[in-house]
Amino acid sequence: MASGLFGRRDRALLTLAAQTTIPYQQMTRLIVARLHIADGTATITDSYGTEHVVEAAADPVLCGPCTLVRWRRILDAEVRHKSVKKLLKDAEVVTAASHHACRSPKPIDDKTLDAALFPPINQYGGSYRYRSGRSARTRHHGWPGRPRPAWPTTKR
Repeated sequence: MASGLFGRRDRALLTLAAQTTIPYQQMTRLIVARLHIADGTATITDSYGTEHVVEAAADPVLCGPCTLVRWRRILDAEVRHKSVKKLLKDAEVVTAASHHACRSPKPIDDKTLDAALFPPINQYGGSYRYRSGRSARTRHHGWPGRPRPAWPTTKR
């Protein structure tokens, strides 16, 4: 089972790639509002308006809609500034005997609907899109007052 933020995101991304015909370029532009999960079926609407259906599998470990529900729950926690690390730590191990999360998905915050379905993740395991508190200049060049590197860097 995929673990951690990278593993969960990649598992959801691979689920869509394997079970739909959505081109990779469109997957990066999908938002959460285009993903609808109900009664064990996930429906994703691409940017052309075409609906792609992912059916549930008998085993919750292999179930595509369950994977998407778990990923959407992580995105919702990130948007609401909840602890994703705690959510991942407290997550139950999914086995063949687990219940299907896609049969009764938990509701998500309305703000999450506008979020990217597959946001980039930085090297520290956080999403670039939802971090705040530091300006773009500070985020890329260290803390305020720290000297900026010379651009471009040339050695002679």
